[in-house]
Amino acid sequence: MKIASEIQNVEFGYHYSDTIIFFLKDYKTKKQEQYFDGNVQAIVSSVISKFTYWFNNHLQINHRIFDKEKPAEFNCKVFILPLHEVTNYFISQQREAIKRSVHQLATKYLAKEFHSLNSKDKIELLQKQGQDFYSLPIHIQRGTSIRKIQVELKIDDIPSEGVESYLNNDQQEIPEFVSRTQLIISIDTPLFEED
Repeated sequence: MKIASEIQNVEFGYHYSDTIIFFLKDYKTKKQEQYFDGNVQAIVSSVISKFTYWFNNHLQINHRIFDKEKPAEFNCKVFILPLHEVTNYFISQQREAIKRSVHQLATKYLAKEFHSLNSKDKIELLQKQGQDFYSLPIHIQRGTSIRKIQVELKIDDIPSEGVESYLNNDQQEIPEFVSRTQLIISIDTPLFEED
């Protein structure tokens, strides 16, 4: 979540296993700028360094398992999709997440000769052994998502620096409420094919 809030134009994010995907929407208005002017190498460099820093920092502070000799390392990919392909991309990634989740459960409870079965067959075999894949928490089955929502904030709850921007905009009256966007994490990610 920390990384998503530091990357300009993040509209949606999806996480499963060791994969995190951000959808950057930079075409809401004509004045909206691209993150690092769309420079792919600058985006990759910035995102991966932020992610590596915050991940290792989190391990050190919250889990005390940080290894200074061998900190976690990550790779990063940036690519541009046509708008009509964005939904299909997230659907395919969620299918991969479910497949990986089924495989992990199968690896734990099924003999090796069953590991090459497709996900549907693995789920049926697991069910026969008393391991119901569909009873697992949704975030274990499908991953988690980050999305942007609109929230109404009372002006009194905004830091004074934020209120000053209203005064600097030649606005006579300060409103009682203002609308802001906020990123939230959902552990009950819906099936993208159905949503």
